[in-house]
Amino acid sequence: MSENPGTSGKDGTSGNDGTLGVPELSLIVLVGASGSGKSTFAARHFAPTRVLSSDRFLAMVADDENDQSATADAFETLRFVAGKRLAAGRTTVVDATNVQKHARQQWIELAREHDVLPVAIVLDLPESVCVDRNARRSDRDFGAHVVRKHRSNLRKSLKSLRREGFRRVHVLGSESEVESASIRFDKSLNDKRHDSGPFDVIGDVHGCREELEALLGQLGYEIRRDERDRAVDAAHPAGRRALLLGDLCLGWFHEMLDGSGLPAERLRTARGLVSHSFSELILGQYLDLDEQTARTLSGQRAETVIRYKTAKYTVERPMHLGVTRAAELLHGLRAAARRGLPAARRSARRLREPVGDRKVRSRRLAGRQAHRTRDAGPAR
Repeated sequence: MSENPGTSGKDGTSGNDGTLGVPELSLIVLVGASGSGKSTFAARHFAPTRVLSSDRFLAMVADDENDQSATADAFETLRFVAGKRLAAGRTTVVDATNVQKHARQQWIELAREHDVLPVAIVLDLPESVCVDRNARRSDRDFGAHVVRKHRSNLRKSLKSLRREGFRRVHVLGSESEVESASIRFDKSLNDKRHDSGPFDVIGDVHGCREELEALLGQLGYEIRRDERDRAVDAAHPAGRRALLLGDLCLGWFHEMLDGSGLPAERLRTARGLVSHSFSELILGQYLDLDEQTARTLSGQRAETVIRYKTAKYTVERPMHLGVTRAAELLHGLRAAARRGLPAARRSARRLREPVGDRKVRSRRLAGRQAHRTRDAGPAR
């Protein structure tokens, strides 16, 4: 048993005892020639409701799982059902030969559409084994040349599965490896449903290290420093943890765009919104730097900084993107601006976004920026 060449050991996904590690939520694609034992493997390791077999879908649409004329309809139906399962957060197993790149690509794309990881489990058994198994089945009346072609296609692409987009690749190269294999479901790194806090939620700090240290100190955190007296970590004696939102909003903005599924025309509009958003954010940063040189900090100038430095890219522009998705473009953009900006300003004032000179920023950060939660509930 092995992982795809060049990836062994990176993920810790394969155990020496034959354990195959797969993400708890994933799209598992079985790959192998006819007769390699994919269906038997799936039945042994996965609940029947998780397994979508191409043969069963052929039988459903054509009353004959060997009717190749119904292949397109069968796979269209299979893909639809797989998509519904993934949308509901259910691990799904695709049981088909999948020996050609174009056949596998549709599953990689489907996994990406639903933000799950695609996994390939390859049953690379010898041709003689596959041919012998097919000969013993009354419903397999094709010759050895079919198996030979399947294996030829598989061998051509075996080393490139990881580059195609599969996040984990497990290759079982013998009957004994298939027999000894077991499945281990691994929790995703971002699955924090078991983590219920308590948390201290802190807004943008924009590189204000001294102010952040002061704030954490007031919240009871102990700052850990390196040999050069630089702050490198912080821990709370009561087990509280600080969540720094900061640039997460920018990351979420990109995720919203990449996963929006917008048609080409609206996607161009959405990309324009994103470009405007980053230009506004840069403007806000420069305005904040300009305020740091001013002797006084007026409420009006602080509002302007908050508008461009935080309010637009955290609330207004994401709302614009959502409206673009909803197709009510012109009316919706205006409504989003009317509702989003005031809401973001109020939120930024409550968190006391750092603007102006250092004394003002320090006082606001240390005094009122953190929002403490005693029981935030499950976080994910």
